[in-house]
Amino acid sequence: MSGLADIIDRSLRLALLRVLADPDLNYRANSAVLHGVATSLGFHVSRDKVHSTLDWLREQGLIEIEDLGNVRIAKLRARGIDVALGAATVTGVDRPTPGI
Repeated sequence: MSGLADIIDRSLRLALLRVLADPDLNYRANSAVLHGVATSLGFHVSRDKVHSTLDWLREQGLIEIEDLGNVRIAKLRARGIDVALGAATVTGVDRPTPGI
């Protein structure tokens, strides 16, 4: 993987975790919503990329996924909240910038 692709992947993983860390969303969102948010944040990614990123986050124990076919429901786990808030770190996920 190129250096730029790695930077984008780490940033996208954090962005998705931060969206899921919103208590107003009950710490969950479907993959279509997450794709829309990623696009609005400037990530030029496909839905397949969002799905593979969610799979990676699940493998790290940060989220749970309910698969409904073309759409997946991602639910943040306690460890995922810690990473989204910067209280814990996972190699492959950017750390949040203080105050942002």
